[in-house]
Amino acid sequence: MTTSGLTTVATLKMKLTGKNNEPVLHVEHGRFVRLFVILLFIFLVHLQSCTKPGEQKNIPASTNIKYAKGFTVKKEGSATWVTVSQPYNDASQGFTYLLVPKGEPAPEHPADVQVINTPLETIVCTSTTHIPHLDYLGVSDKLVGFPSTDYVSSETTRKRIDAGLVKDLGVDNGLNLEVLYSVAPSMVMTYTMTADLGQMKKIQELGI
Repeated sequence: MTTSGLTTVATLKMKLTGKNNEPVLHVEHGRFVRLFVILLFIFLVHLQSCTKPGEQKNIPASTNIKYAKGFTVKKEGSATWVTVSQPYNDASQGFTYLLVPKGEPAPEHPADVQVINTPLETIVCTSTTHIPHLDYLGVSDKLVGFPSTDYVSSETTRKRIDAGLVKDLGVDNGLNLEVLYSVAPSMVMTYTMTADLGQMKKIQELGI
């Protein structure tokens, strides 16, 4: 994906559900501002859960979101708009993402809106706080890269790292872009606490 936006997200194919097929758009901790991309990823996964091929999932106009604040979710046909009003502390502007099922045309949108084709396929995470979400959704096998893998404590992911299935990408604030490009992730889930988006822009320049 080469469209502009804060996060380095791209096309992914994944059909997943949360525990007991319950909605997974639920953040119980006050870390949304710092890790808003996690919420976006979980929403992408939940959007495609329990949907048979060719069947349009009926998502209610009002999504039941607990605890998390600072964003809105709006449906437009089969597409979904996700607007993050405060991606980090003291942000001067927000960011908008347009989730569009693969193979369908995107609704008309401004140039600065990042289009994300769904469903998703593989992923690179950049924080240990991202890993539990993969474990909860049962999609730890989709992780193909992570910075400083020695810090990962998840038993499931630890086994994949030891088996060489997850590439070590260096440190999170200085990713090895060559290795990142080689694993060709469908999505890079990252975070920021400031307006410094330098590394994210470099990842986007790779076409990820």
